[in-house]
Amino acid sequence: MFFGGRIGMFLIGVAIGGATVYTLRSQNGRKALAKVIGKGLQLKEDAATLVESIKEDASDIVEEAKHANKAKKA
Repeated sequence: MFFGGRIGMFLIGVAIGGATVYTLRSQNGRKALAKVIGKGLQLKEDAATLVESIKEDASDIVEEAKHANKAKKA
């Protein structure tokens, strides 16, 4: 069983590697990969923007809480 699993995994790896090489060498494959990578980069930028917005909102809330505490003490 274990031996068959190893051979199966090896064959899957060979198939994926072959498909990757074929895709990289074809013009349509390159265009498709460029689109996928472009979408991934856009997603990364969007996530970074969202995180920055959340950080700014949290910072604003902390400052408002500090101001509210000072007003209560005064």
